[in-house]
This record gives sequence, C-alpha cells and structure tokens, in this order.
Amino acid sequence: MSYKIAVGSNDNKSVNQHFGTSEGFGIYIVDDDGGYKYSEYRKTVASCGTGEGHDEKMQNSVNALADCRIVLINQAGPCAVMKLNAAGIQF
Repeated sequence: MSYKIAVGSNDNKSVNQHFGTSEGFGIYIVDDDGGYKYSEYRKTVASCGTGEGHDEKMQNSVNALADCRIVLINQAGPCAVMKLNAAGIQF
C-alpha cells in the first residue's frame, strides 16, 4: 500500500528545513516496491519566531500534513514533535 511523506526542503533536493520555520513541504508518494514520485508542494506558514498565534500556526502546519505518514525535516522542537506524534506522523 502506498503512502505519503512530506519533505521540508527549500530546493526540493535536500532535507534542510526546520519544521517551525518551513514555509512549505514537498509531498512524495512511496509505492510498495520502494519507488517514489513527487506529488505536490504544500505551502504552510512558518510558526517559530512569530510570537502570537504560534501554537495555532504550528497546528495548521501539522493539519496540512495529516495524510502523510512521515515528515522528513532537518530539525523539530519539542512542541512540533508532540503535535506530529499526536497526529500519528513520524519524523
């Protein structure tokens, strides 16, 4: 059964984004034999360093990735980890 992964990248070549500062994620579909293909880019709003509304913005980013099984990112803070895990998303 295929599944989706989200990749935090600013160049669609490397995993180089922090979850809270990422402004979007490349979405890839991984098939049963391990092959993968690019599907789409999902724009999000950076939540770190934004002051008011931080928690809501971070939850919106997690919600935007709710159909993904895995998120590949360079780094994530404890709040992001907690929210991703609560949504059933591994990182």
